[in-house]
Amino acid sequence: MSVATHAPILIEDGHDIHYDALNEMGDVEHAVQPITELLCRASPNEQVRLHCTLPTWNNNPDFCLDMHDFHDLRNRSLDFIHNLVKALRAVGVPASYTLAPSDSPLCLVCASHAHMDKRKVQMSAFEAFEKYKPTARQQVLLVDLQDGPALVIT
Repeated sequence: MSVATHAPILIEDGHDIHYDALNEMGDVEHAVQPITELLCRASPNEQVRLHCTLPTWNNNPDFCLDMHDFHDLRNRSLDFIHNLVKALRAVGVPASYTLAPSDSPLCLVCASHAHMDKRKVQMSAFEAFEKYKPTARQQVLLVDLQDGPALVIT
């Protein structure tokens, strides 16, 4: 199955995730393995290209992030992205990523494809995040969007 094809996500417990539902995957260290398995199942023997957004500033008053919070979030996100790419390559999946600045207070990681509207994916992930309002910080959340699964790092 191509990464561009949308399918319900199955987590380790075998339960479907509903559209726009958020699932907590744990902190950045614990989330790498299940995400690696998910991406390997979604695109076996295919190259994975990750689209990753990094927050540069916040225009939403509901999120109180100062520059230290942004710096910490960017560092955790970059560590996660590098560990994810390393894990994918270790199991034989060619992987790469692109980084894009974002005005959202969230880091977003998703498998990219040629016809993906990256801005739409970012807005959908943010809307799902606002809808469920998870309170945990320093977590990786999995959201099932119309264009496919995306990770939100808080």
